[in-house]
This record gives sequence, structure tokens and C-alpha cells, in this order.
Amino acid sequence: MKRIFLLRAYGDCIVALQSILNSPHRAQCEVIASLHHQPLLDALPAELIPAGLHIQFIDWGIRTPLLRAFSNRYLLHADTRRELAAIRSFLQQHPAPSGGDWVEQPHRKNVLELATGHRFGSIADAGPVYTAFHRFFHTVDPEIFFSDDGLHAAGSQNILILPSARISRRDLPDAVLARLKRLHALKGDRVQLAYYNKQGNKQQPGTMGYTSFKELVQLILEADFIYGADSLPVHLAQLLQKPHCIVYPDGGSHRFFTPFALQHALYKTFNELQ
Repeated sequence: MKRIFLLRAYGDCIVALQSILNSPHRAQCEVIASLHHQPLLDALPAELIPAGLHIQFIDWGIRTPLLRAFSNRYLLHADTRRELAAIRSFLQQHPAPSGGDWVEQPHRKNVLELATGHRFGSIADAGPVYTAFHRFFHTVDPEIFFSDDGLHAAGSQNILILPSARISRRDLPDAVLARLKRLHALKGDRVQLAYYNKQGNKQQPGTMGYTSFKELVQLILEADFIYGADSLPVHLAQLLQKPHCIVYPDGGSHRFFTPFALQHALYKTFNELQ
């Protein structure tokens, strides 16, 4: 039995969940997730989660998108010490199983280990993250139905653009949004922009805001095709088996790109779309 700790950002959680859900060996893993992930997982369609899958949510006091020790901004924050102390206490009360304890990736793992006095393995040490997770869980990607002709054909598809990202430099620029809207308007598609936290101007046709994971999941389920930043929404699109294209800054890494985007070469830099 291996014990998997989900302590990082929401996108990391969804990457891990997809591999776990499709793994023939998921019964051999115990999943321990920070409580801050529960609203995200609760927003997913109930039929997506197998009855036998149990995820234990633990409140370690994490109130930011990831364990503060993993971020530059909060590394020295007082709450960082409290979070790490809570994890240390949990580990002392719940010894590691025979397969050991694992975290998503190695970045700042040494800080976690030093603060807790506990050894962790890391699932994604190098290379494409999805590949590493699938290898760890022996997972094969489910096929997402997609015809290359479908994206370029004229006519009334529901196109969803999700410009917001956890890291602001990955937010889709206005010039990119205008280009995508023009391209699809010419084909007669219905284009909707949805910004996180009501950033969208609701007076502008086709623009809205969403404020919860449930609203975001519903928007993705209703779309035919999605454009998104290299962030949580495209990982949800992969999990929910929706065709999508990743739009990212020039020079950005492909490491977290989804299997669908890589398979169909559906990723574009900001410059390519301006």
C-alpha cells in the first residue's frame, strides 16, 4: 500500500486524480488530501468517482491554493510553520505504510521533509507530469473524441474561453481573446468568455464570471471546445474529456500540458494568436 499526499495546487490535484481514477491498481493506494481540495472534488460529477475510491480529507490549516512551504510568497509566513507542524503531528500519529508516503513532485519536498522529519517519495521528478503520474499509477489515458475537422468546420459550436490562471502571467491577454473571438465568430460559433471571480464585464456580450468550482465544471461540461491558460481549467477539461487548446506565454514550459493537447498539437503561444 502506498499513501499519496495531495498538498499542492488544484491543477496538481486534478492531474493526480485522473491517474488514480483510471488506474487498475487504485485499490493499492491510500489518498490523503488537504481539506482545501474538497470543494474542487465535490464539484465533479458524482458518476466520475468510483464507489470504491476513498479520499481522506485532512484539515492542516491550508487556506491558500497550496501548502505555503511550496511557494516563494509564503515560505517564511507564520502560517507555514503551523501547516507543517500539523502535517508532522499527523505523520507521528499515522505511520507510513509499507509502500511509503508520496507527494506530487519534488519542488520544495526537502522543506517538507526537514520540517516533519519524514521521508517522502515524489511521483513526478522530471519530464511531462502526466506521463510520470500515469507511469506511477499504471494508467492509460481515456480517449477524448475529437475530429481535427470539427474545430475548423463552420457552424455553431459552443466555444468556451477561460482566460484566468492561478499565476497571473499566464492569464490570456486581451489581444489573444479578441483574435479567438473573431476567428470563431466568422465561422458562426457561439463564443463565451468566463473569468474567475467575476472579473468579466457582464455588460459585454458573451462575457461572464464564475465564482465556484461547481460553476466552472458546469461551464466546461456545456462547451464543445475550450481554450484555456496553462492552469486548472484545462486539467479539468482533460478529466471531463472535453477537447481543448492550451494558450500559454512565449517560452513557457510544456511540462504540465495535457495528453490531449500534446496528442493533437493543440497549444499556442500568446504571440501565435496576436
